[in-house]
Amino acid sequence: MNSRLRELADACYHGACNPHGIINSLPEAISEIPPGCCKDSLELKIIVGQIIYLLGESLGPTEQALAAYRPLMKGQ
Repeated sequence: MNSRLRELADACYHGACNPHGIINSLPEAISEIPPGCCKDSLELKIIVGQIIYLLGESLGPTEQALAAYRPLMKGQ
């Protein structure tokens, strides 16, 4: 079963390029993260990293976040 959070993270991992669309999808997706656990969410790190990349504020998700997310992509 794919969660909305995982679907959005997958799209961001693969280069989603519409910040408006990503941001509009975020409230539903983030509701899957338990309160107080945002810092621990690998999916959220990928999503936020892509958003700030698209806004010109960073180079995207960190290499550490990308490397940690790769095994999750294989499990689909």
